[in-house]
Amino acid sequence: MSKVAIIGGGAAGMLCGVYTARRGHQVHILEKNEKLGKKLFITGKGRCNVTNDSDTEELFPAVMSNRKFLYSAFYTYGSRDVMEFFEKAGVPLKTERGNRVFPVSDHSSDIIRALERELKKAGAQIHLHTEVKEVCTQDEKVTGVLLSDGTFFEADTVVVATGGLSYPSTGSTGDGYRFAAETGHKVVSQSPSLVPLVAKEDYVSKLQGLSLRNVELTVKSGKKVLYKDFGEMMFTHFGVTGPLILTASSVCARKIREKQVKLILEQCYHDAVELLKENMDDMHKVVAYLLEKETITGGEMVAIIQGRDPALVEDAYASTQSQEGFRPSTPDVIEPAAKKVHMISQKIEAPEPQTEDTSDKPEEPSAPAEQSQDSDSQPADAVFPESDESQPPQQP
Repeated sequence: MSKVAIIGGGAAGMLCGVYTARRGHQVHILEKNEKLGKKLFITGKGRCNVTNDSDTEELFPAVMSNRKFLYSAFYTYGSRDVMEFFEKAGVPLKTERGNRVFPVSDHSSDIIRALERELKKAGAQIHLHTEVKEVCTQDEKVTGVLLSDGTFFEADTVVVATGGLSYPSTGSTGDGYRFAAETGHKVVSQSPSLVPLVAKEDYVSKLQGLSLRNVELTVKSGKKVLYKDFGEMMFTHFGVTGPLILTASSVCARKIREKQVKLILEQCYHDAVELLKENMDDMHKVVAYLLEKETITGGEMVAIIQGRDPALVEDAYASTQSQEGFRPSTPDVIEPAAKKVHMISQKIEAPEPQTEDTSDKPEEPSAPAEQSQDSDSQPADAVFPESDESQPPQQP
């Protein structure tokens, strides 16, 4: 039986303590805070997002860097193992949207208490208000830790489970990086991740509180696209935040730290899809066409659909025939989609003409759909203009 010192009483430190103590080792958890699981208590807005009940292979794309390093850990102890642990520890779990797993009670304190019970049951010892200042070694072998009060705590094995730099007020002050560097490990520079972004433009603060749904965000450094995805976001007094922005900050963290990047917002793609579903038949084919058109904007797509104007849809079809400015990914996708646009355009009623109240005049029949374009109408190549990336995000 060896003496194991675990620095940090968060989720990782506690779970490590449970399994190590169960294997017969003498476990000591050294926690500098007044209680265990201080950061765990506030995760998931106090509900504690325990794990994600997805297939292991589906988890790796969410790891932003060096995901291969986690292959062994993920396959040795996966999300189902985590769920089984807590359910056996008396915490019923539930799975919500996105395969996110929470305690049925929606209280993170239930997760913390379960870990504390299992630690006590396994015989682990907990030392609160105990801050480690140094990991001690001799002849390249760990001998224990030096505490902040000058006490040397002897140990055969030391586990560093201190967390990162994400939330200093909960104890994540970067001690682990310092311990690693002091014991000869190479430590790369750290960058904020899953954080809001600060905007340079003054007008952004005037949009404070504005939330956008179904928006496409593109992050570019020069001409290079660093990140592109759909989601939700919100303007703040200093910049932008929300799920889409937080994910972008993770993907682009290092580049953002090096230089300013450009954020391009494009709203309405998903709104357009919903409009298509409501107003036409068999819409997924039309969506395939419209989204294949790389230069179309979400606003233009909505204008085409909301207007229910066969002439504009016919313009879209004509553009695919001429192939001008159009870059299809594969002909087998775009050709049937374009034909579908043409076919559906025949089913759409032209918008009612705007006329004055002339009850004394006989009514005139409205022009057929194929004649709805006149000299004031936009030419076909104007339906899909290039996006002006120099313009600021537009308020919907």
